[in-house]
Amino acid sequence: GRIERLKVDFRSGEEQVTYDSFQSEDRSSPLGQHFRSSLSRWVDLKLGADMKVVEVAYGGREGLGTPLPGVPDFGLVDLEKLVSEILQGLPEGSVRRGESWSFDGVKEVPDLGDLQFRLSYRYLGPENYEGVSCHKLQVSGLIEGEALIPEPGGEMAGKTMTFPGSSVSGRVLFDTVDAVVRLREETISMILEIPSKEEGKVFQIQVEQVARIRLLHVVPTP
Repeated sequence: GRIERLKVDFRSGEEQVTYDSFQSEDRSSPLGQHFRSSLSRWVDLKLGADMKVVEVAYGGREGLGTPLPGVPDFGLVDLEKLVSEILQGLPEGSVRRGESWSFDGVKEVPDLGDLQFRLSYRYLGPENYEGVSCHKLQVSGLIEGEALIPEPGGEMAGKTMTFPGSSVSGRVLFDTVDAVVRLREETISMILEIPSKEEGKVFQIQVEQVARIRLLHVVPTP
């Protein structure tokens, strides 16, 4: 995996901030300086026969960034997690159109921690994607768990927030000729329940995380 382009969209209520590393005006902005250290980096993952990661190598030239307080970054560890999740849930054997199966696991959500999920995959049949014949999988499921509130030393330190009614939806396009995932899209819709400082009361906050991983090109390996 290689970070060739980084597009970010932050939204909170009516406020929206975007960043695209391909736009010169964005690269020179404070947000662009923040993400500068993330560009031109790469991670190679070696998979075993069971398609699990057995070896990781990092590389690329790290730029000098100027971090913004409170703004998350995107580094090689985040890229490694994204790439390693691309193949999760794929069937071990052949499946027929309309067939479904389940996959349980743990997903790390930035700033929230590890959450348990149960995904359901359904094979929808062949689909042409950018001139390549692929197999399309539909993904849906639920997420649950709890995480400590990130406020060390504050009034909320030690308290936990929960995620009731949180869901996952998306799709996977698998190229059987090159044996690679061409596209994986995933939307996580969460409701965070955060305890109030007043006993017995909670706040509910809606959070949506969208990830789109697209294969740009296939590099032959010996």
